[in-house]
Amino acid sequence: MSLTPVGSTARWIAAGRAIETEWTSPLFSDPFARDLAGDEGFAMLLAMRGPDRIGDTTTPDPYFSIRTRFFDDGLIAAVRDGAIRQVLILAAGMDSRAFRLEWPPGVVLYEIDRDDVFAYKEPIVQRLNGQPRCDRRIVRADLTGSWTSTLAEAGFDPSRPSAILVEGLLYYLDEASATRLLSSIDALAAPGSWMGMDMVNTDVLRSPYMSVYVQKLREFGCPWMFGVSDPESLLAEHGWHGTIVLPGEPDANYGRWAYPVVPRTVPGMPRIYLGRATRMTAEEKAARHAVVASQKEEVVEKEPAAPARVYEAISEPDLVGAFGCPDGKGPFPAVLALGGSDGGVPTYFLDLLVPEGFAGLALAYFGAAGTQPALVEVPLERIERGLRWLAGHPKVKTHDGRVALVGVSKGGELALLIAATFPDLVGPVVAYTPSSVAWAGIDFTQPSGTRRSSWSYKGAPVPWLPYPEGIVPTFSSRGLVGRPIYERGIENTSAVERAAIPVERATGPLLLVSGGDDNMWPAARMCEMVVERMRQHGRANAVGHLNYPAAGHSLFPPKAPSGAPPPMPFDLGGSRDADRAAHAAAWPQIVAHLEQGRRPASSR
Repeated sequence: MSLTPVGSTARWIAAGRAIETEWTSPLFSDPFARDLAGDEGFAMLLAMRGPDRIGDTTTPDPYFSIRTRFFDDGLIAAVRDGAIRQVLILAAGMDSRAFRLEWPPGVVLYEIDRDDVFAYKEPIVQRLNGQPRCDRRIVRADLTGSWTSTLAEAGFDPSRPSAILVEGLLYYLDEASATRLLSSIDALAAPGSWMGMDMVNTDVLRSPYMSVYVQKLREFGCPWMFGVSDPESLLAEHGWHGTIVLPGEPDANYGRWAYPVVPRTVPGMPRIYLGRATRMTAEEKAARHAVVASQKEEVVEKEPAAPARVYEAISEPDLVGAFGCPDGKGPFPAVLALGGSDGGVPTYFLDLLVPEGFAGLALAYFGAAGTQPALVEVPLERIERGLRWLAGHPKVKTHDGRVALVGVSKGGELALLIAATFPDLVGPVVAYTPSSVAWAGIDFTQPSGTRRSSWSYKGAPVPWLPYPEGIVPTFSSRGLVGRPIYERGIENTSAVERAAIPVERATGPLLLVSGGDDNMWPAARMCEMVVERMRQHGRANAVGHLNYPAAGHSLFPPKAPSGAPPPMPFDLGGSRDADRAAHAAAWPQIVAHLEQGRRPASSR
């Protein structure tokens, strides 16, 4: 009998346990794991490890090793004092704890899984002469269906406390099935029971950073479907006091987690939770249900959201964006807008520009339908096409054929590069929090990132500055702080010179805007590098720099991101008040700068 796709994942995890067992100073020993994994288990492990670990079957996966040890310790601690003598391993798969842990006398361990799992597993255990160290009982049942009666037939007593392990299961279920399972556990667990479980949050399922991993699971036929943002509340709803930790925290580290642990106060991060829970008393459950019921009775009236402006969608070959202009025949001065590393169509720029009398094209250069998914070697010709399209629009006017350009962050970097590459097409430029160099590309779909340029021209990568080796981002309560990476990168003077944007070639004047408290990257310093380069080339009068020391990376208030959410939130620095004050001070000067390209109404 062949294993189901979800059943096959147990062989993958067994392969991980085998590698840990054979590692120097292993966290546990599982002499059954290699045989239980078989060739298929190791093949799946290699497929899930990704391109940065091709062929690696000797290095343990820190998360799976930590998870196994975490639940090993939790189970043994749960049965140590003698009150618990029933252990349930749900979706047992290739679990071998019945054979490898030192169980106290009298423990009855129930392994629950589908028949296909045991049809594969039991002959291997018998061949290896496996001798359980407890009273091991097999329960052949599908946990998405009716299984509690089959468990009772095997001798389980719901009136006695038990230790219940739900490992590597919940995220493979849809929400309805996960809820039913937790309700079934709720009905089985007597006071004094213990439970261990792992869960993922919803950001894991939708994060671009996790998309390759999640897609591979889907291709294997075992997609992750269930995520939870507040695991403690979910457990409380089903009658448990939960203690949740993240891999790498003191209780789930074991000297193996080498990555920064992002505090749970940082929103929007993909997370895997490891949990241990104890059963609520009947009185505690009743009190909680009363509180929840009273909260549901409260009705909060919300003001309806103001309707968003609607712009003309543009979808042509290699030209994706949105066009907006004031009411009337025009013509109106033209501005092409470029968003940042969120990708998509930056219509938030149109919200600012159209009321000021501009006709704008918010151009998607990646991260939108009809464009590439990652910010890697984006062809500059794509923006050239946008400039020519906008210059030829019947409702716009240009300055001698030149179009004003505005960009933010990576779009600011791109705006300066476009002005230097196509000086005959670009007039005044406004670059919010830009870079002075072309950096390496950004690919949120690849955990290991990329080692290619952000941009290309005439089929070749634009010279780029790589991220420095050995420097990792830090985290604050607001999110990832990228600034240290970029600060170290621009210390490499020879590499900076090769990747520097030749801004002196730009025809139109440049206006740079930065915040002194930018935690994304050192925009103020890079703006000064642009100013200095212009001075060295005798063009100091063609560049201006507006710096606001208390402001951060977000110097104007976009109403919504333009593309897909990033894989994690960023600490952009500054504060809401400081950023708004900077915008209020800078915006009139920006409008005046963009208006320098205006001509009499009769000309274009």
